Amino acid sequence: MSELVFVFQTLVDGLLLSGGYILIALGLGLIFGVVNYVNVAQAEFSMFAMYGTWVLWIALGLDPFLSLAIILPVFAMIGVAFYVSMVRAVRTRDHGVHILMTLGLAFILQNAALLIFSADVRTIRTAYSAASFNIGGVSINIVKLVAFLIAIALFFALIAFLNKTRTGRAIRAVAQDESLAAAFGVNVDRIFMITVAIAIALAAAAGTIMMPHLFVQPMVGQFFVLFAFAIVVMGGMGNLKGALVAGLIIGVVEAFGQVYIGGLAGRIIVFALILIILYLRPSGLFGRSAL
Repeated sequence: MSELVFVFQTLVDGLLLSGGYILIALGLGLIFGVVNYVNVAQAEFSMFAMYGTWVLWIALGLDPFLSLAIILPVFAMIGVAFYVSMVRAVRTRDHGVHILMTLGLAFILQNAALLIFSADVRTIRTAYSAASFNIGGVSINIVKLVAFLIAIALFFALIAFLNKTRTGRAIRAVAQDESLAAAFGVNVDRIFMITVAIAIALAAAAGTIMMPHLFVQPMVGQFFVLFAFAIVVMGGMGNLKGALVAGLIIGVVEAFGQVYIGGLAGRIIVFALILIILYLRPSGLFGRSAL
């Protein structure tokens, strides 16, 4: 493999791996941008969705990508329960309260997963897991490509929902000015609940599409949430389009870091890049946006 082909291979691998990160970050940014709530436990919902996908695969033989049809509505309802039980009462409190509450929830979910599934690593290997095709010497894995395309499709579906539907426009109105939206008859509490449900469903979608090419164990969310916060901060707090671009950049930077530095140490480059960007642009690449 020539050096140029090797560089393109690393670039493609980084882009394809970014899909799951982007979905977790989108949910994180959506909750922050609309509800003004910091959810440190966002990636734990992804972790449980990965286990849910694995259970559906083991028990029913359901293809992991097809399991999205079950995982998404189930986790949207879990998002409603999360809003009612943990978000509504403290939404207007300081962000430190949000962080402490959801950090505690993250620990609870991690230990619940440990009790239910043990610390063993779980994976899914389908008949097409190793399938790939080549373009100019660059190998593209089918599973990773499908996962990435689903993530991008969900991103554009979210943007279309926010811009083209009545509920979506209400979400944007609340994000811009909660009091004014309420004055015009918008049920703000209902909008918050829908927003959190969508955000948790996005986190679940991330877990489901990553399961066929990654693995799950109870602590996997700790890694995901670091990258999700990095993407949100780098793209601009609450800026969904910024999250997409930042997610793609971080995926590529991580891939090159792992190749040229190796292992977990390669991720140092990701966070070094974020520090540089925040030093030059404290509000992120695209600045904070009200959707």
